[in-house]
Amino acid sequence: MLVLVLLASLPLAWIGREFYRAHYEHWYAESAARYGGSVTHESFEATATAKLTESFPGENWLRYVLDIERKPRLTTVCLVSQESISLVNRLPYVQQLDGVVLCDMTLSDREVHTLLSLPNLKRLILHDVDITPDQLARFIPGKQLTKLQLDGRNATDTNLKVAGQMTQLQEIILRDGSATNAGAAHLRGLADLRSFTALRTEIDYESIPVFAKMSQLSHLQLEPNHPQPEWDMQWSIILAGLPLLPRYMHSDDPILHPPGIHFKLEYP
Repeated sequence: MLVLVLLASLPLAWIGREFYRAHYEHWYAESAARYGGSVTHESFEATATAKLTESFPGENWLRYVLDIERKPRLTTVCLVSQESISLVNRLPYVQQLDGVVLCDMTLSDREVHTLLSLPNLKRLILHDVDITPDQLARFIPGKQLTKLQLDGRNATDTNLKVAGQMTQLQEIILRDGSATNAGAAHLRGLADLRSFTALRTEIDYESIPVFAKMSQLSHLQLEPNHPQPEWDMQWSIILAGLPLLPRYMHSDDPILHPPGIHFKLEYP
């Protein structure tokens, strides 16, 4: 008799477990959204997020493996390493997905096609991802992608030339790459660009005149690999003919905010 009771209770226990997971997911998503964050799925160890913390500062990170088909409310998915490449093809199941972070993997045309099929994809962040310029160029016709972040070997002049054709972009972030002022010049045609950040690249203050001509730009942050005196930056600003001098912010945190000058371009 006891055995029959236990067997009969197993389906109820499974239903209760799934209800609890769904309820927890809904609560977590609402809690994160309340504080301006996004629920993030990471496919591998929590330690891997250490290299990604600048991608979504202040957002909530779900640091253990989840079955993303059961998490349709996720808004941001982060996949780390080549071992998680298979999860890219499951992203269409995440119905409200608008941000994808990919790290340390090689994308085939199949994965690129999957990313292009996501109807709400607004943010694409690539950390040391093997993606060809031709593959990246397939995102040019799309209108929904507004943020592009290129880190490591993805932050190149070649990829910036492609990004310069994505006229819908409103935010571009580069980190730890070889991009130069010549690459930044390819962005001059982005009329809707509102924010540009280049951390630890070869893009320096000599590129300021390019960005000064962008009427919608409200945030510009440059922290080049090679140190430049502040007067050099001031002179570049003067040559750019900016309406107002920027406001400076210095940070004492060498890890999240490397030494450099953060400033905003303000227009009347």
